[in-house]
Amino acid sequence: MNDTGMATGAIRLLYLIVLLAIVTITIVALTVQKYYSTRRNISVAVIQEITEKTESRIQAFFRPIVSQVSIIKDWIRSGDLKTSNPADLNARFIPILEQLPQIYSIKIASEDTLAYVIVRDGDTYRSRSTAPTVGVARKGEWQRLSVEGKILEKSADSRNFSPREKNWFQGAIADQDDEIFWTDPYELYPASLPGVTAAAAWKQADHNRVAALSIRIQDIRQLINSVRIGDRFQVFLYSDKAVVIDFQRIDRRYLAAAAGEKPDIRAETDMNSPVLIALQTWKKSANPQEPFSFQYDQSRWWGLMQGLEEGAKGDGIGILVPEDDLISRQKNERYLYIPTALVVFWVAFLFFLRSYYRKSKELTRQGDLLQIPEEDLSRLIAEGESDRLEFKSTLRWNLKTDRAGKEIELAALKTIAAFMNSDGGALMVGVADDGKILGIDTDRLENDDKFLRHFSGLFNQHIGLEFIDYIDFAIKSIKDKQIFVVTCRKSPQPVFLRHKKDENFFVRSGPSSRQLTTSQVIEYLKDR
Repeated sequence: MNDTGMATGAIRLLYLIVLLAIVTITIVALTVQKYYSTRRNISVAVIQEITEKTESRIQAFFRPIVSQVSIIKDWIRSGDLKTSNPADLNARFIPILEQLPQIYSIKIASEDTLAYVIVRDGDTYRSRSTAPTVGVARKGEWQRLSVEGKILEKSADSRNFSPREKNWFQGAIADQDDEIFWTDPYELYPASLPGVTAAAAWKQADHNRVAALSIRIQDIRQLINSVRIGDRFQVFLYSDKAVVIDFQRIDRRYLAAAAGEKPDIRAETDMNSPVLIALQTWKKSANPQEPFSFQYDQSRWWGLMQGLEEGAKGDGIGILVPEDDLISRQKNERYLYIPTALVVFWVAFLFFLRSYYRKSKELTRQGDLLQIPEEDLSRLIAEGESDRLEFKSTLRWNLKTDRAGKEIELAALKTIAAFMNSDGGALMVGVADDGKILGIDTDRLENDDKFLRHFSGLFNQHIGLEFIDYIDFAIKSIKDKQIFVVTCRKSPQPVFLRHKKDENFFVRSGPSSRQLTTSQVIEYLKDR
């Protein structure tokens, strides 16, 4: 290939690189512009995504509690469950506790005294029951139970206990019109662990009765940590658009207690907290099912409220996230693929250019072999054999036996067939393996015309006239000698080298030709 051709190819390559660089810059600019112009849409999309991911975990944690309180209430009201028989209660409630590990204890109480409670205690359970005595707090008896409900041991309860003093009992009685009453955090009975309780009350036989399920704060904290997104991420339970459980406040109280402090775990939510501001904003929103934004601490926040239990009176989950955290999360998760994809694209493109340039250069040189000047031909021979260029000393003459040999002819045709079955290439006859120019006179054919006709006859006999369009051949002069050059193009059809009754299939493998077995030919043609 002459210098002008190389220069033209380099210019075209430069134009291609510049064009792709402009396209890349344009894509990045449009992406950035789109990103900043749709900041609100991004925030809405991400908080919906976050809510969808976290809601299922939170729903799975709290929904069974809400449902189970109502179910226990209905069992007792209908008479299906008798509170006077502790064994029946144990048999009914142990499977519930086994199935729902988030429940710490189940309580059933009336206005006179605590009728029944069962709590977790490691791998076993403890239950306490008392006979009702109006207006009197009585000591009860604890039973340690196996998972199967078998009594393992009994012990007296040294403490007097009256449910009328407890927040879950008083709150449920006061809010009997509501489906579920949620307490503020308090110390759970009997282990003095911080927790919250969901309770439902009803009137039966002139007495107020309550069924309640308690949850430990440490289990709620573990749940929130599993879905937490950033330090400022907020989750809370609400009922009828009022705060029921502020998990951020619970978390602070729990951490303070773990540090040895004695905080008031019943403290109200800060009046300037994002939770209360979000609720105020939500109450004014036109569509309570859609994400909403509000200002807090000189930052824009986004919130989304989801119902906890279909049919419940306003019970649900609220999720609040600062807009900056949403945008940061979106950039990390959704826009990171853009620079990554561009880097991968450019690396792949540069490898492609390198490979393409080499192949183009090789193919161009091979395609120009019949026209290039002698000095370029000499330079190409000096570079040596490759997967696309092979030298043969003669076309038919065996230099070792000093006579014409069919094996020499077949060796040359094998190379041509391999080139046509691969990606093309060039064969030079009259050139030794080390690049020494021998010339075609060594083949001892009378003249150039007979040499060309001899090659044509060999090609037609062993490869086939139907493939003649995929080769070009000519005799070239170099260093006062003549060599024979055959340039081959890739054939769309498989090329077999026929000799007598044999048909052999060859492909290029590096700087040599390799014969394939029948099964290899089938796989090769299938892949091709």
